[in-house]
Amino acid sequence: MEKEIIKINNSNPKNYTVYVKDLRKVFIPDSNRIKVAVDKISFGIDNGECFTLLGVNGAGKTTTFKMISGEVIPTSGDSWINGYSVGS
Repeated sequence: MEKEIIKINNSNPKNYTVYVKDLRKVFIPDSNRIKVAVDKISFGIDNGECFTLLGVNGAGKTTTFKMISGEVIPTSGDSWINGYSVGS
């Protein structure tokens, strides 16, 4: 996993079909607590690659894909599809 982070930090979003860097989502369900759903995930997917996220229920898989698709605004970080920022 650390190799992927280093690779992403040293690359350009235009080199990947899907590029995700330091994506983080924090929900605040009430004033007394916060819920970190996704914590600084980074990865790149090349054209033609098969990709999946694995994890237990509540690990942040759906939230990650919702941020990549633009359905949910990330707290920090960004994702790019074919070199175009989803956050812009």
